[in-house]
Amino acid sequence: MPARDFSLAEEAGRETGCYNAVSRRASLGSIRADHAMSRPWMPLYVADYLADTGHLSAAEHGAYLLLIMHYWANGGLPPDDRKLARIARMSDKEWRSARDTVADFFGEGWRHERIESELSAANASYERRALAGRKGGNAKERSKQCGSNATPMPDALLKQSQPQPDISDFQSEKRERARALAVEFENQFWPTWPNKVGKPAAAKSFLVARLAGVDLGAIIAGVERYIRDKPPDRPWLNPATFLNQRRFEDSPAVVTARASPARRPTIHDRLARFSDDRDHAEPPHDGQTIDGTLAAGADEPGGRYEAAGVAEPPGADPGRSMAFAGYLAGYG
Repeated sequence: MPARDFSLAEEAGRETGCYNAVSRRASLGSIRADHAMSRPWMPLYVADYLADTGHLSAAEHGAYLLLIMHYWANGGLPPDDRKLARIARMSDKEWRSARDTVADFFGEGWRHERIESELSAANASYERRALAGRKGGNAKERSKQCGSNATPMPDALLKQSQPQPDISDFQSEKRERARALAVEFENQFWPTWPNKVGKPAAAKSFLVARLAGVDLGAIIAGVERYIRDKPPDRPWLNPATFLNQRRFEDSPAVVTARASPARRPTIHDRLARFSDDRDHAEPPHDGQTIDGTLAAGADEPGGRYEAAGVAEPPGADPGRSMAFAGYLAGYG
């Protein structure tokens, strides 16, 4: 057994305060059992893989991937070509054709350095989590184990050394959720939004809002309400601003149009009105001449001017009074 495993067992025993030879043997057995754990996922660095395997055919890609998956799950590959062909899902003829190309990725004895490195890192991470689980055991249980001469220690260690939940599972679920929300943004929010600017920032704001628990229906209803109620003289909001400020929750009041105030008359209006009065209005006249006598008839020579004993002005209208003639003269 590697020295690292012994040190882990010893540290676990000392933490409980009940370490003895019995607990040492039990701890080592527990860790050996832990190392036989199943590995449900394998890290695959896509960029590195494509850079290393660009020359492979489709069949060689399939064979290589199947081999490294078997390696990860079982800790290595068998040296027998017939077994390797079965792992690669190939006939003997197909395996002979692909063998040399695929073998270039492995060392002697079909050892793969990159996978060995990843396995060592995974095992070390698992051991740290298992040790942390043993340290976090109930203090009362540890006290009982010490009182019984440490005999129950092996069972306790075996129970506490089960694999702990891997944070990678949570991260995987979060990535899946983010992908689903990105589809929602592309298929439902973005086609509804009218002013299509700042799409990357809008996508990020949409993701934050949805992860915070905002209902998709509430967002879409808010967008439709905003399109309907936005005053025509107001510019469109940036979509990220709309989401960050939760404007989809707005309920603006209805604005009624106000009558414009009456315009004050200008000097041009007054001059036009004065000219109109001059052209169409006739000043009041009581039928009296300038000296108060009745005017002569309009059809008599000299008209009213003769009856009043005054000279008729040049161009005077015989049917008009002298007062009106003076009015015209004043304007003329």
